[in-house]
Amino acid sequence: MNKIIIANYRETEPQVISREGNSFAVKPVIREADAGKCAASFVEVEPGRYAYGYHYHEVNEEVFYIIRGHAVVRTPEGEKNLKEGMRLYSPPARRERMLSATDPLRKSWSIWMWALA
Repeated sequence: MNKIIIANYRETEPQVISREGNSFAVKPVIREADAGKCAASFVEVEPGRYAYGYHYHEVNEEVFYIIRGHAVVRTPEGEKNLKEGMRLYSPPARRERMLSATDPLRKSWSIWMWALA
């Protein structure tokens, strides 16, 4: 796409994804269909829950930025703790799972960005 896109994420309806008794909300900021080579979403995860499960991408890169709360990322090397303001870069073919490990009264908010091959 060859145009500037301006949007307000507050006006975007969240997509609730439920799998295996787990659920989380995703609000697209930049859709793959709009940008072509990147995408970004706000992801909201309830305390003790996770988003997307343990997974990896063959060729895509991912960046997670924690806006609010605290998250734990499980990797083959062990768990990585992320606090507000921290980010994690995951290169292609790396396995990870993002968990919300925040206070039981606060949801964890993060923005996830990925580059498409």
